[in-house]
Amino acid sequence: MKLLLFSLLLSPPLDPSQGRRSRMGRILALLTALVLPLSAQGVCAGEISAWGNDSDGQVSATPTGTGFTAIATSDLAGYALAADGSIEAWGSNWGGQVSDTPTGTGFTAIASRNETAYALAADGSIKAWGYDFSGGGVSETPTGTGFTAIAAGNYVGHALRADGSIESWGFEVFGDQVSDTPTGTGFTAIAAGYGGSYALAADGSIWAWGGDGTGQVSNAPTGTGFTAIAASRFTGYALAADGSIAAWGSDQYGQVSDTPTGTGFTAIAGGVNHCYALAADGSIAAWGDDTNGKVSNTPTGTGFTAIAAGEYHGYALRGKLPWHLDRIDQATLPLDGAYAPPYCSTGTPTTVYIV
Repeated sequence: MKLLLFSLLLSPPLDPSQGRRSRMGRILALLTALVLPLSAQGVCAGEISAWGNDSDGQVSATPTGTGFTAIATSDLAGYALAADGSIEAWGSNWGGQVSDTPTGTGFTAIASRNETAYALAADGSIKAWGYDFSGGGVSETPTGTGFTAIAAGNYVGHALRADGSIESWGFEVFGDQVSDTPTGTGFTAIAAGYGGSYALAADGSIWAWGGDGTGQVSNAPTGTGFTAIAASRFTGYALAADGSIAAWGSDQYGQVSDTPTGTGFTAIAGGVNHCYALAADGSIAAWGDDTNGKVSNTPTGTGFTAIAAGEYHGYALRGKLPWHLDRIDQATLPLDGAYAPPYCSTGTPTTVYIV
């Protein structure tokens, strides 16, 4: 859990000449002040970078501003979650994937692929909109509440319930992504491509099912300890505990063989035939098909906190400090004692912001 500590008028700014012990003492004193979860303050809200194909305004119509907390993309449309949980949509409106975007606030997650999109409401209910291919991905979306995660495949959707069981629906185009969904509970994450779907079990093992035309199911890695999963069109990806990336399935455009080596990656996102990975410093690695510059035009620099991959374009969220933390005399003090500049922190160690 991350905490935001701020004293407002309780004390003056920190003196840079103070030692570590004095600083830790100040932190203990601040514990009597207001302590709020970071998620409630939008600390990782930020601005969206977009690149690649702009045929339907999916790049040029990207919303400006710095208050976004999550991003997702269909083939030709983009979605962003604002700090109040409202959804911005732009790009192609084929099938109503933009104009039918739900209004209101309090949404907590978004997922999209092809021309269909899903959003998770605060009560765990699922909103679905866009193209309802053969009565699949939209009209068959489960009702009720208590869902905790959503994933979008090729006119197929998956959702996790609070007990870790998986609900699947939609039209099976390239494989049995609905009918072969694993039973049982305890799953912690889900992902879906065009033919294969994946789930992460509590022990970090990967379950794979659906179409296997390029080995995207049968070649899924064995073992435990994986922490995240993603899928491009016919390729699967997983993050190991050390942040290294495993890739399997179609390698038509190098989306397997060009996967970056090394450790420390924190997130992965698969498009059609390309992929992005987020490094520990917030830089983005990109590989696979480079049509429309969706790989070569990936933004450089650090500080990105989220990534999304469309058909021939990509999005990245660059974290911004919240409005509470806008003074130049701020300090960021990780609890392990290692100092760092003020920044929208994710992962570990937990970061304490002192105002």
